[in-house]
Amino acid sequence: MLRIMIIDNKPIRPEYVTAIRDMVPSNKIVYFTDGAAALELMEKEIFDIIITDIPVRGMDGLSILKYLFTHQMQTTARKFVLTNAINDEVVVEAFTYGADFFMVEPYPVDSLIERVLSNPIKSFYAGRTFDNPEQEKTAMIDSIRNTDDIDQVIANVLLHLGVTPNLRGYGYVKDAIKIVCNNPLALDGITKIVYPDVAKHFHTTSSRVERAIRHMIEKTWTIGTMSEIERIFGSAYDPKKGKPTNSEFIATICEYLRNNA
Repeated sequence: MLRIMIIDNKPIRPEYVTAIRDMVPSNKIVYFTDGAAALELMEKEIFDIIITDIPVRGMDGLSILKYLFTHQMQTTARKFVLTNAINDEVVVEAFTYGADFFMVEPYPVDSLIERVLSNPIKSFYAGRTFDNPEQEKTAMIDSIRNTDDIDQVIANVLLHLGVTPNLRGYGYVKDAIKIVCNNPLALDGITKIVYPDVAKHFHTTSSRVERAIRHMIEKTWTIGTMSEIERIFGSAYDPKKGKPTNSEFIATICEYLRNNA
């Protein structure tokens, strides 16, 4: 049976805790919105899993991790960090002080539980030695970029744009972005590489993929969050020019991810 601590800057959500109780064999779940109060209990009791948000009143999530690491407390606990964006410096600091995994908000509770029950991501680089801090930083950042994590980061960017999973073309554009992020040259052959690969994944045709992505972009430019569109697309956003082409949209998102994810 597991003992779980949740530290979240939002008030307790009964359905959240209920879902965890239903999915995880646990005889104790404690929920804190104050980091200092959570740390006080951790000085008295041992936990198997610690899930913390980054911004928490009293004591933020990174400070909690640093305190536990410095004082060698809760050394056997698996530690999960919740955040609304992945920042390289935050990732490095959190992993340095013992974080096992990052989850990008918003996320389904069952996805979080799946991560809690799976192997910690530190295993991707545990035991390795590094010649310099920059090499270690690169390894840490790379370690969170497996397929599932890329999905989360892309979903987070699309959500900021106002793109929700119910829009036609959502799954297609996510796959297309992943393909181009992994192989930028694929964009030069979008009709011969990207669309066919996405179509194969979804058991459809390249022409349907192309039309659905175009439809999703049109919807985004019509009902999306314009302030976020301007922020993410930057100088590429021009109201007079209108919506971007499929290639321009995918390329811009990939460039944004390379610079910010």
